[in-house]
Amino acid sequence: MIGNFCVLRSRFAELADATAKRLTVLAAAAITVGAVAPAAAADLSARAPATYSKAPAIGQAAYDWSGFYAGINGGGATATLTGMRTVSGGSHNASGGTVGGHICYRWQMSSLVFG
Repeated sequence: MIGNFCVLRSRFAELADATAKRLTVLAAAAITVGAVAPAAAADLSARAPATYSKAPAIGQAAYDWSGFYAGINGGGATATLTGMRTVSGGSHNASGGTVGGHICYRWQMSSLVFG
């Protein structure tokens, strides 16, 4: 029994050493790439300065959100609760639903929409 534990312990140590070596190599590669990559940008030729132009004027909104709208909504749910202390016993079943609707008006003023 003790011999098996020692074998497992040494195998775990070998795996840990191998993982540490892999991480060390990976870190060294990442540092090397990070140190060399910025030097490649020095080989690029200089570009002509960009010419800037005035931004176009802000025009009327492409779409107006003002107006009436209507919608309907609904939903439902069921529940089963067990292990409760109720008058009728140890379980409770519930189900129900809801249905509704709306009619509204939206008003847009510049970039703001009310309603």
